[in-house]
Amino acid sequence: MEVVLKVRAVIVQNNQMLLVEFDDETGLHYNLPGGTVEAGEFLEDALVREVQEETSAQVFVEQLMLTHDYLPDISPNDYGEKRILTLVYRCGLVPDGPDPHMPAKPDDNQTAVRWIEIDKLHTIWLLPEIVDDLWAVLR
Repeated sequence: MEVVLKVRAVIVQNNQMLLVEFDDETGLHYNLPGGTVEAGEFLEDALVREVQEETSAQVFVEQLMLTHDYLPDISPNDYGEKRILTLVYRCGLVPDGPDPHMPAKPDDNQTAVRWIEIDKLHTIWLLPEIVDDLWAVLR
């Protein structure tokens, strides 16, 4: 079975988390900034690149927070037919870097870059569905 390796960033400021909003065939949902690691790319380099591509922000990677392992035959939600291993890192915004905003060339179906209050994470649809895991490590 093919495994897709993804990296995601948890960026928190003023009790808010930076998320990327999408509206596609699954409906309105949010993702942590990040994406797929390319062949020959270091994990942290991929994360910095993906966050900048999706949010126009520059980040530094602090530490690995959690992992999420999606197995298509076992997991309750349908994210496709490939196994997806997601590594979630705590990141910070580079001081004096650009504020997060929609990039000139957003991902397909990307509709916004938003700061969402951490206390409201349970009220949105975050993919992958790791709100409980995030809540546990943030509190």
